[in-house]
Amino acid sequence: MQLQREASERQMRQGDRPDGGYGLQIEFRSEPGYALAFEGLARGAQRIELMNLRHDPATNTDFATVFVPDGQLKAFENLVRQYLEVETSKGSPRNAPLLNPIQEIRVAAFNALWTDDPAVLPPDENETIWWEFWLPIRDGREAVLNRFKSVACCR
Repeated sequence: MQLQREASERQMRQGDRPDGGYGLQIEFRSEPGYALAFEGLARGAQRIELMNLRHDPATNTDFATVFVPDGQLKAFENLVRQYLEVETSKGSPRNAPLLNPIQEIRVAAFNALWTDDPAVLPPDENETIWWEFWLPIRDGREAVLNRFKSVACCR
């Protein structure tokens, strides 16, 4: 699976990261005209969180971005495996309501995390601007701040 390979490569490049790792943000895109079953993308037991949900009216497409902690991508792999191998009592693939509307799954890029109007971004990508970050407190305030500082200074 492409996402698993990218996650593994990313983990190898980040050999000096904190013990908890950084996780992975994944973007799901719906088929045009079909709503994502976004409630099912969050997985509490695996600490997979829905980060945002967006709709593109021009293409009638939904986008959802989720945070997947290191080592938890297998939760989505299991959903797909069940879809391919297990049928419900009605003869439908298991997890069909969650997976059928999905057209694409990919590692999230900047625009997948941006929730404001794209028009407020500077036209020149090299322009220095002031940013405000909202950091989720998953492992504690100090750990999240240290992770953010280590990523922000090294990119």
